[in-house]
Amino acid sequence: MKPGEHLFSFNLSSGISKFNPGKFKVMDSQQMWDLYQSFNNQNAIPNSINSDVLKTDFDWLANGTQNGGVNDFSANYLGKTEETSIYASGNYYDEKGSVKGYDYNRLTGRLNIEHKLTKNLTFKPKINASYTSYKDRQHSLYDMYLNMPWDTPFYADGSLKNTKVMMMLWYGRDNNNYLYDLQYNYGEGQTFDMQSNLDFSLKISDRFTFESMNSLAYYNQTTMSYTDPKSNSGLENKGSVSQFSDKRITRFFNQMLKYNEHFGKHEVSALAAYEYSDYVYTSVGAAGKGISGGSKIIDNAANFLSQSGTKNDYAFQSGLIQVNYKYDERYNFQGSYRIDGASRFGANNRYGGFFALSGAWNIYKEDFFHVDQINLLRLRASYGEVGNTPTSLYASYSLYGLNGQYNGEPAAIPNQYNNRNVSWEKSRDVNLGLELGLFNRIDLTVDAYNKNTDGLLSYVRFPATAGWEGYWYNIGSINNKGLELAINARVLDPESPFQWNIGANWATNKNRVKNLKDGTDVPAGNKRYSEGRDIDSWYMRKWTGVNEENGAPLWEVVDANTGEISTTSNYNKATLQFVGTSTPKYQGGINTSFLYKGISLTATFSYLHGAYAYNMGRELFDSDGAYPSYNQMVLSDGWSRWSPTNTEATHPVASYNNNSGSNKTSSRYLEDASFLG
Repeated sequence: MKPGEHLFSFNLSSGISKFNPGKFKVMDSQQMWDLYQSFNNQNAIPNSINSDVLKTDFDWLANGTQNGGVNDFSANYLGKTEETSIYASGNYYDEKGSVKGYDYNRLTGRLNIEHKLTKNLTFKPKINASYTSYKDRQHSLYDMYLNMPWDTPFYADGSLKNTKVMMMLWYGRDNNNYLYDLQYNYGEGQTFDMQSNLDFSLKISDRFTFESMNSLAYYNQTTMSYTDPKSNSGLENKGSVSQFSDKRITRFFNQMLKYNEHFGKHEVSALAAYEYSDYVYTSVGAAGKGISGGSKIIDNAANFLSQSGTKNDYAFQSGLIQVNYKYDERYNFQGSYRIDGASRFGANNRYGGFFALSGAWNIYKEDFFHVDQINLLRLRASYGEVGNTPTSLYASYSLYGLNGQYNGEPAAIPNQYNNRNVSWEKSRDVNLGLELGLFNRIDLTVDAYNKNTDGLLSYVRFPATAGWEGYWYNIGSINNKGLELAINARVLDPESPFQWNIGANWATNKNRVKNLKDGTDVPAGNKRYSEGRDIDSWYMRKWTGVNEENGAPLWEVVDANTGEISTTSNYNKATLQFVGTSTPKYQGGINTSFLYKGISLTATFSYLHGAYAYNMGRELFDSDGAYPSYNQMVLSDGWSRWSPTNTEATHPVASYNNNSGSNKTSSRYLEDASFLG
């Protein structure tokens, strides 16, 4: 853009969002009735559940969802003079959710200025801010799926049923018509988020430049929740109102001295930098009870109901040195070393040192290389170290809850146990890469890597009798190795008015836990860390199907001494074992785009194969009668339920209030997570 020019642009887009339940579908009235008819203990079914239920077939999901609407308007300005460049933008975004009752608005603005105060000093202030608000009277997805199709929320005149107060027949377990309270109760919130920079660049000489980045981010959120005295949830407290506010301030400073030198075919550049950042978060909340209808002010409440508040903070600082060398556009080398310090560690291990080396050889630039069809051939290699911190802000410290009481006096409750020796998790990554360009139209990239992570950070939980909940520990090391491929092609001649581009990428990764403290496995929920295994290995009872003779569930039993395998219908006797991983065998994406006279059409697909995901929802929705007053999922194609005439089934016999344990955690609910979409 030339000095004196100004550019304005505007964009308006609108769209429709549709609720997508995927292949998951819950039963209608007839399907639920058929399930009840399959129960093998018909005498246990209440007399109130008879064929009259078929008179009602209410679709809770259809009632609570809609085609949502999205409107997005933006305006941009770009201007330039000899000394100053200005970029300004504004955006307004409005969305009505595909689940009814949720409205979201966002207003954002950005201003970037770059002004030459003097020949050598450039001032670069930036500000980016957003204000969002929402109104929440959103329908409950939980109830939409779990409520029975035999229940309708409306009377014949269209008014809402109050299932909690009035005596009526209601088949759902929670006796809950969520729509009744939803007509009264709601929430709303506002968020202000701002990031500002006061940066400048000083050219000290032809070789040295000083760059200063100084950032301040401010975030403030306020929310209000209103519970009307007329609602069921407001009866006990005669209505309530709660307000919550939280604030966080993040500061970031980076001061960098750069050096750059050319002599002949050589180019040397270097930098030295110091970096500091800190973060402070505070929150406060309160709730009052006993309110007049419509009041949203806590001070109008008769009494306080609850109060909350917290504060936490952290800080990082780093020192960095980096050197780059180039020769004749053929050879590139880079080396760096940094020291990082984090307040999340104790004084014993607060700092960690990490270095990196890399190089590249542009083979196609060599005098001996004469292949007209190849326009790019580049070989890369690198070795680098990276440090990771735990998610806890106070990983090395003992933590106590101070909100307890003992004999009416304030008391401290132990939570996290201290480990002053917990230290940086360090990853060492070796990478080899090749870039190949053919005919100025095809680009191919291949990368192979081997990554070793030592000092793997994990939160280790104590037994319930220990008093403390657990502590952070460097439990061991893990190895990752993999291969990544990417190809992009411009199918048609670049001079053609019609352009067609195709791209694809593919990646595979294999990880193994190398060692753990004392060689002992570490539980991680439904997973388990074990030496020699994938770190994302599922660990649970192994489902083996259905007993063809009586329809009982079957799990695998492994003899600890002989390794002999048998089956059992007693969940507690089944063997806990490794049953697969959530690590995919490979994954990637495909994209294609068409461009003709300024009109573009783009399609993007992603895929994944070989990973297993645990579908926890099926413990409720595919429970073989364990939750008979919750709606259940329609069995997928190829699935069937055991009966005396269908013994080779995928699902065990169903019972009213099934207590066989068939819906407890096991590999039954592990599903192939492969997809293309």
